[in-house]
Amino acid sequence: CKPLGPIGRMSQQLENVGPLKKVYKKITNVFGVDRKALRKKGIPFLLTYSIISNLNGAVSLSVAWYMTVKRTGLSPLVPGQKKSLLASYAMIYGALQVLKPFRVAAAVAMSKLSADYLDMTQERFRCSRNVAIGCQYLMGQVMMGITFYVGVTVVSAITGVPIWG
Repeated sequence: CKPLGPIGRMSQQLENVGPLKKVYKKITNVFGVDRKALRKKGIPFLLTYSIISNLNGAVSLSVAWYMTVKRTGLSPLVPGQKKSLLASYAMIYGALQVLKPFRVAAAVAMSKLSADYLDMTQERFRCSRNVAIGCQYLMGQVMMGITFYVGVTVVSAITGVPIWG
């Protein structure tokens, strides 16, 4: 197990700082999030949360791409521009940690749909539960890739800076 990097440590510190921890707990309580109940939701909840987090990450990275392009006038794929993209993404990532309770609440709300989708996948493809889980997980990865691709393409069209430099 590798120790967390500076951004991961900062994120954990933000979630556990006195006033923010209280706000985090209040927000999760507003949505009635019970940690024990989350454990009982099992795989459908985890898959749903994974998809929501992946989409959140793709949109965040697209926004960071936009910020980098606007700041530098160059694509982040140009040599030497990676640091600027990572700095923008780190800032956005840290700021979006405040929204984590909303992502959890959304995943709780949609986990029933995820469970139904798993059952439907098993029936239609006549496959095992593990294969259905793998299909849903891969679907989330594909959705993330498409969302990021569309986001970067839109940024390129808006700014006039080509994706590949």
